[in-house]
Amino acid sequence: MKSVRRILILCIFLIVIFNIKAFASEELNTYSFETTNDNVFEFYENAVEVKKANKTQPITNTDIEEYVKLEGKKHIEEINLEKYNVSKTDFDKIMSLVFLDPEVFYINGYTSYYDSNNIMISVKLNYLMSLEEIQTYSQKIEEVVQDYLSNIDSTMNDIDKIIYTYNYVCRTCVSTDFGVTENYSIDSIARLLVDNSGEDLAYTKSYMYLLNQVNIECSLAASKEESAIWNLVKYEGDYYHVNTWASDYKGNKYDSFTYQFFLESDASYWAVNENHIGVEFEATNTQFDSTEHHVWHWVDSGTTMHFKDGFWY
Repeated sequence: MKSVRRILILCIFLIVIFNIKAFASEELNTYSFETTNDNVFEFYENAVEVKKANKTQPITNTDIEEYVKLEGKKHIEEINLEKYNVSKTDFDKIMSLVFLDPEVFYINGYTSYYDSNNIMISVKLNYLMSLEEIQTYSQKIEEVVQDYLSNIDSTMNDIDKIIYTYNYVCRTCVSTDFGVTENYSIDSIARLLVDNSGEDLAYTKSYMYLLNQVNIECSLAASKEESAIWNLVKYEGDYYHVNTWASDYKGNKYDSFTYQFFLESDASYWAVNENHIGVEFEATNTQFDSTEHHVWHWVDSGTTMHFKDGFWY
């Protein structure tokens, strides 16, 4: 009887050991992704989908997003995700939120590790810079923010801040030459605010980032059909289109910017940009749509001369 019991115990032991080894030796699936400016359209669609899902059925997406960003800023080589029990499909969508965050300027891709059930085990981020460089850029960005905030006072209303921020972004960027370097495989606020160069995504993220510093809601909008990226700004309960990149003419003989696409409604913005569709918010208020407002009304003394009603200004 004792021998039978010993045999049963041995069999159970061997089965447990075999299963542990089998699990341990299970080869994880991998998926690698590298970002470019063109990916922003997919990111935007995914981000909108995640935001809508969170409104109707809150899940841990926000926790995962913040966790990845926190670990990424510390330059962690491999981030463990087992505690979240999140599928690879959902994780890819969550990473869209990470890449669209203006403060995430130090990565350009990632490699996912997931099991046979499509559940994420871990992720390795593709870092564009070292931990020391991340910290240096973060400090310089904070210095820019403090400079930006130093010119805002209690007399300024929200429209003043929206105009001031528009001017600040356009004047901070002195070159639109892309010139990809090891730190710039994708546009970022580090590129524009610190190194004073950038293209559409750098402009859009910088405008969004700075307006958020003064508690004005500003989000990113994108159109895959037009390969265009711009901002939606909320003012007095309504949304308006703002495109700093399209209105800033670096390299021309005047080196100036205009307010060509500034605080426009859907009707006005899409009259010129017909394929800008799929925007998350509707911009229906037309109060700033006239030529008087969206080009000339906003011009300040820092721009070049303009001809209006028979006079030069």
